[in-house]
Amino acid sequence: LHRLIRRQRQMCIRDRPDTDQELYFGRKELQEDLKRIIERSFILGNPIKLVITGIFGSGKTHTLYHLKYILEKEYDSKVVLTEIGDVTKKTMFSTLHNNILDILGLDEISSLLRRFQQIEAQKNPEKNLDANDLLKDILKSENISIAFATLTLYGQHKNVAWKWLKGGNLSNQELAQIGITSNLTESSDMVKILTFIAELYNLVKNQKLVIMIDEAEKLNDVKEQEAIANWSNANRLLADQSNDSLSFIYAIAGRGEIDELPEMFSRREFVDRIGSDNNIRLTTLNTDEISEFLDDLLNTIVDKEKAINSLANETIKEEDIKRYYPFTEESYRFFIDDVLSRIRTFTPRLLVKILNTLAFEGFKSEKRFFDIELIQDAHFV
Repeated sequence: LHRLIRRQRQMCIRDRPDTDQELYFGRKELQEDLKRIIERSFILGNPIKLVITGIFGSGKTHTLYHLKYILEKEYDSKVVLTEIGDVTKKTMFSTLHNNILDILGLDEISSLLRRFQQIEAQKNPEKNLDANDLLKDILKSENISIAFATLTLYGQHKNVAWKWLKGGNLSNQELAQIGITSNLTESSDMVKILTFIAELYNLVKNQKLVIMIDEAEKLNDVKEQEAIANWSNANRLLADQSNDSLSFIYAIAGRGEIDELPEMFSRREFVDRIGSDNNIRLTTLNTDEISEFLDDLLNTIVDKEKAINSLANETIKEEDIKRYYPFTEESYRFFIDDVLSRIRTFTPRLLVKILNTLAFEGFKSEKRFFDIELIQDAHFV
């Protein structure tokens, strides 16, 4: 174990959901349920609408990244994964809206709009509609249609229109430059902008736009009723059947009880629309899931052939090396039983932390595998 670790120049299992997103350990049933939800969404042509809850370390962020991996690799979706940033008691939905548009980018949306205009012109060559007329028929909003139409142009006006679409505070002079009457403040208009962008991705690129929002528990710090109402209205519209284009997934730390969620997620208007089937709770790992998680993890990070060659002179059987290394069969069974008997709330993050502690202790003592003595002496609880 000592030589293998030194050869790899690290002895730490790193929690990196962004780089390990194709991996999903210990929750096969949940993984299949999530895959079915995605598959059903694409077959029926409906957006994905999910809320994922779980205590700290239960795997919410990794679940988001794993879903991102599936959606991009298997379904060629456009996925925006972001998180709720710094929040005050007055934070509005515009903060998230601005962040999403920043990630998508002005050039991308402008390109989609020009391509959309070309597609519509080819379908109706006799109409000869300009971008504003075309968008006004679709969006039913003068200001929003003007802003999107301006993105198909070039020059400074396009940047001003983009600032407006992101919810920026424009001066009267800037508003007059692009012919818009007031700043964008209503969350309902922001949802209209986001859902239209989702429609553009579908029409132009045949892609589903999926917005993933991590760390939404921070919205508990939003206290002012005006701000809560602003978020609640946006969430209601996103969850409503009228939103048939934009997919969204919120991840919220907590036990998943409705009355413990931030108010904009616990209001009946959102809860009833999202539905219980789309409220996914990541529970702590049970006995079978712990063994499954550990087996999957070790099979991924351990080079079995190197381990067999390194331990050729040991008494441990080759099949046990393949199955249990860096444990022996005996220490593996002891480890599972010992952990289960002493830890009541078990999460993937905690298991990784324990394995890192064992690796550190094994490194210090120059042991070639985790034996029962090492597990007994390690202080990981």
